[in-house]
Amino acid sequence: MTYIISQDAITKISETSGTIQNTSQIEKVELSEREDFQNSIILYPMQSYTYSKQIYAKLFDSGGLSAELRVVNFIAGGGSSSTVPSDIATDDEFNSMLDEILNGNASEDTISGAGGTATVNGTVHNVISDNDFNSMLDDLGI
Repeated sequence: MTYIISQDAITKISETSGTIQNTSQIEKVELSEREDFQNSIILYPMQSYTYSKQIYAKLFDSGGLSAELRVVNFIAGGGSSSTVPSDIATDDEFNSMLDEILNGNASEDTISGAGGTATVNGTVHNVISDNDFNSMLDDLGI
């Protein structure tokens, strides 16, 4: 189903589970399980989100333009044909990097409070500060 999300309107998504995509090229959409949007996430342009509860949508910081959402009532992705780009760390690689860095086993201790780099198993990885990481988690509603 397609939904047009307009300025100053809250839209109840009929499908109570599935995958939703913001097909807008510039507008961000805010999604929440509550009509008061106390806990919400931001769905950026061309981004998808999988959900399994009743959700509501509204424009986020809009310049007055509307946004289009497309919803399918199944969970998209995760099949055997999906691939991860080579420049994206797998879950195991990410967990390994966190273990190495958080346990102090990185081969170079070049991490500072403002971010920096760390070498793990001979590979240099960019890292961010705790405040920046917390800010990213806050943006995700975590």
